[in-house]
Amino acid sequence: MPNIDPNIGLPLTLKASSDPIRLQILRLLKRDSLTASELALVLDIKQSALSHHLKIMTQAAWLNTRREGNTLFYRRHINTQLSVAQVQQSILSCLDMDELDEGAKTTLSAIRHARQQIGAAFFESHAHELDSVTDRIAGYKHY
Repeated sequence: MPNIDPNIGLPLTLKASSDPIRLQILRLLKRDSLTASELALVLDIKQSALSHHLKIMTQAAWLNTRREGNTLFYRRHINTQLSVAQVQQSILSCLDMDELDEGAKTTLSAIRHARQQIGAAFFESHAHELDSVTDRIAGYKHY
């Protein structure tokens, strides 16, 4: 995450958190890292509109990204600048007091379930390769 000039860090943070959709994104990322398509699904908005919000939030150091292959995951980020971090913590504390609506909870649950199914299918289809891969890394005699 780039360092933000202390003179613009706080205004940038406040501006980035002044939109209802961005606040909802922060609420959704309380426990999970989500992709843009997953966020768009939960928020029921077009991915192009969401990308604009994600860009603003990432530039303001509200979000971090993590790449897995072609997939980019977003998660909350707390700025290293103390004054900005305190404001972020206060805003997040307020947001986290309220429960997500039932629709968002249901969609997040479906996303988690789909991820589990994909992971289980991957391991099931590759389980027969486990012994040969393990032997290539470190054979049994090395344990």
